[in-house]
Amino acid sequence: MKRAHPEQDLQCEVAGWLAWALPPPWYFSAIGHGGGGEVRGGILKDMGVKTGIFDLMFLGPERFIGWIETKRPPRPGTRSPGRGTLSDAQRAFQAMGLGFGHHTGVAESQEEVRQILLSWGIPLLTEKPSDAAIRRGFVGAAESGESVPVWPASDQVGARKRRPKT
Repeated sequence: MKRAHPEQDLQCEVAGWLAWALPPPWYFSAIGHGGGGEVRGGILKDMGVKTGIFDLMFLGPERFIGWIETKRPPRPGTRSPGRGTLSDAQRAFQAMGLGFGHHTGVAESQEEVRQILLSWGIPLLTEKPSDAAIRRGFVGAAESGESVPVWPASDQVGARKRRPKT
């Protein structure tokens, strides 16, 4: 039987959607922490990873910084106690971020992430653009003298560069 990872699955769904829905110059990244057991946890701690940091970081114009913590969605037909609850370390991180003027939110679904981002004033694309439409938009902007943001084609989003074999 396959082990369920609902919070991980939610974060992967959200990241896949954000890869095309969040237009430049807005930027997001997941914070790589957790999972992998005690050995990996020790390595991450040695590398400086702190507990409590929210799952997703957002950067934008005018020094915008936002954080979203994804929590496992409830099982169908239930509202489990403790779902969506922040740990003490996460509450401390949230308080620190708010004290710095950062935006914070907690989401249990892609729709909740969308609502949080819109409430922060972040523009979102509603339809995934085709690579051809992106190229047409850039060519038109370049020909009119507008600045052209750097935006990789969707087949390049998340693509890993491979080193040549030696």
